[in-house]
Amino acid sequence: MIRPLLLLALTLLLVSCHLPRQYLLPLKVIVENNSLCFSLPPEVMNHHGALYYAGASISLREEEGWRVLWQSSLQTPLSVIPQKKCFDDAPINWRAGTYSLLVVSSTAEGKVRHRFEKTFTLTQDRTGHLAL
Repeated sequence: MIRPLLLLALTLLLVSCHLPRQYLLPLKVIVENNSLCFSLPPEVMNHHGALYYAGASISLREEEGWRVLWQSSLQTPLSVIPQKKCFDDAPINWRAGTYSLLVVSSTAEGKVRHRFEKTFTLTQDRTGHLAL
């Protein structure tokens, strides 16, 4: 009786070790004052406490494929990611199109890194205001 239970426990342990870990986590994106802003999922923020901004990349989908519009440079020391971070400093002329945003965060010790991604489509009205 003990042997089948041990075999089952060992099998479950081995199977759970090989379950795929989600590589890219979802990111919340909004448009505020005609600029792009993002926020990290609250469950990730609550799990790690403060997360630090370790870089971002914004790409635009074109007929030939994706074109990188902007990549942030790594800052030292790393800055804490606020509840909402806007790309006010990104030299991007936002217009209608499909974009991809990749954000990398790190814990204070740099031991845990998370990658967040969101692909979204911006629309633009006659007055130039952007919306998702």
